[in-house]
Order: sequence, then structure tokens, then C-alpha cells
Amino acid sequence: MNWKCLWLGLGLLSLGCESETAERPRKGEPGGTSFTSPPGLALPFRASVPEGIRVEVKHFDDGPSVTFVAFSGDERDERAFLHFVAAPESFTEARGRVFVQQAAESYRIPGASTQVHPVPPPSWAVVKYPIMSRGTRGAPITGWVALGQHNGRFFHILLQQPQWAEKRVAGQMQQILDTWRWADDGTPLQSDAR
Repeated sequence: MNWKCLWLGLGLLSLGCESETAERPRKGEPGGTSFTSPPGLALPFRASVPEGIRVEVKHFDDGPSVTFVAFSGDERDERAFLHFVAAPESFTEARGRVFVQQAAESYRIPGASTQVHPVPPPSWAVVKYPIMSRGTRGAPITGWVALGQHNGRFFHILLQQPQWAEKRVAGQMQQILDTWRWADDGTPLQSDAR
């Protein structure tokens, strides 16, 4: 199940991953390139992808996930990405809340307090947790993980970036979120309030 691959970009967990493709979105939208989610994604969408970001699609038994990864020239920054996965239909809000909290807690230093507290979520999110590591492996990581819902189906979005690249990466990823449109009704992610 692709929810088990939440941390694919980190290389921490890759259970159930059948294939991986990297692609460059098509040119065409002002301020970025046009991306349409792959066939089989339970919650299809489209977005504008800024320069310096590439799209990676991971295929699983229950459908694909989409990860927007920062690149510097041709070099992939595996620690800077925005990851989207639609949960299985049977996934409940309670289970999703626990899942995203555990994801946020997994970024903490082993042996340190792992209690995390939610922060005010954007309009599309049910709950949002900050993520932060203190750099036990490389530069400190910052970001967030949020549980959202669209048309009765839950999904999560995880944003992470090295602390030194936070302004650049967060701005690029925000452009993706700002231009996100659900394929079924054309509504923006930000207006998909509960």
C-alpha cells in the first residue's frame, strides 16, 4: 500500500513500490510547466510546476503517488520534496490523524522527546503537523505533513526541505499548491475546505 511509502524520498521505507519514473512536466503555463497526475491516481489533479522541480511518480498495487522533487541543475536534492498520496477508500479520519502525527514524530532525533503538536492547518487540511530534525544525518530538515480530504477521500501531503534551502524550496512548492486543481471539479486545493 502506498501509504507505507510516505518516506520514499528519504529512502527510509520502500515497501510495496513496484516501479519509479521521473519526468519533466510539459512547458506551457505561465510561471511553470503544466503537470497532470498519472492515470490510476485516486484523486487526480493538475498543477503548475516551477523551474527546478521535477515530478516523480511511484507505482504501487493500489495506485501511484506523486512526488515533486527539487533539482539543482541535473542534481536531485533527495531531501527537498512535496509528496502526495491518496489513501485507500476505507481509510478513516481517525486513522489518518494518527498516521500523519506518527510521520511528523519520525523526524525527531532517536531518544529525544517525539511528542509533536498540531499547528493551524490550511483550509484544505483536517490536521497539520510540523516536521523538524536536528540534522543527525546532514543539514536539519524542516517542513510539515498534513491530512486532507476531497470528495470523501483522505490524502496526505508532506513537504520537507533542508533548513538552509527553506525559503527557495518552500516558495517553489507553494507555487504547486497555489496552482493545484482537482481534476473532477476544477476547484483549487486551497478552497477545498471542510
